[in-house]
Amino acid sequence: MKSPKKPKSPVIPSSLTVSEEELENINDRYLQLIYETTPVEVLLKPMKGNSRKYRKYIIQLGKLDKRSPRVREKIVPFAVELYKEGDRIYRDIAAYTFQAFLGQVCRNLQQIVGKDPENIRKICKYSPDAMAELLLKYGRICQNKKQPFRPNALWMVLEMAGMPYPEGKQHQAESLLKKKEKEARETQDSKEKKGAKENKEARNSKENKNSKDNKDNKDNKDNKDNKENREPEASPEEATEEPASRKTRNIRNRDKAARNRRGKKNAAPEPAPEETPAPAEEAAPEETAAPAQPEAPETPAPEPRNTPAP
Repeated sequence: MKSPKKPKSPVIPSSLTVSEEELENINDRYLQLIYETTPVEVLLKPMKGNSRKYRKYIIQLGKLDKRSPRVREKIVPFAVELYKEGDRIYRDIAAYTFQAFLGQVCRNLQQIVGKDPENIRKICKYSPDAMAELLLKYGRICQNKKQPFRPNALWMVLEMAGMPYPEGKQHQAESLLKKKEKEARETQDSKEKKGAKENKEARNSKENKNSKDNKDNKDNKDNKDNKENREPEASPEEATEEPASRKTRNIRNRDKAARNRRGKKNAAPEPAPEETPAPAEEAAPEETAAPAQPEAPETPAPEPRNTPAP
């Protein structure tokens, strides 16, 4: 089976070039890191293309599915074993993945220390504290680029490029890195809390101002309504009257109003219009009894006188 076509390698600074001989002597720890970061389907592709050659590995893996738990557990150790046995396909896979690591590490270091190769060579002489600061910046760059941050990849590249960083200092730098990351998170949280507090105070101040304005508008509206509904003020003459005289005047006014009401109530009704007497022809046949007249006192009739003849 033909080996997979090698992609074009990224441009690497001359200070971090790695020969094939050095890559063949890579230790198992870094070799495992390379295969762990290689996609599983890339590691399965040679076995799917030549089941006879890799028969003993396929029997242990079962179904060659990248989602299979058995495949994900065993494929990396099998790839390391095949690399040590000199399998050309799996050696090419390791070389390509390492070149990708090398290019990523170089580009990120250049953003921190610059493109001068001499500055990159000085990294292996950093103190643990200075290396922890470099790792902190390196991790932020990886985060911005949405790349996984692996300090082991930096140690591997430096060692393979002939600038190894002592293993004891590696552990110290990683411990200091965790401390610096914690401090950075606390500082960031403090800034966020301070910013949230300031925003809250600004909102409360704005709300209080709006509430005060609304209250003033409401008070002005209430004063206007009260002014419109207020009873008319007394005239200056009434205001200067004594309370007793004002009370007496009110009593007189009430009595006068009561008398007027009683007078209207007891007034005699108007006389009805007189009836027109009916004509004589239409008068009732019966005579109407005349009202009794008072009896006059009896007077003696005058005696007759003899009147002389003419």
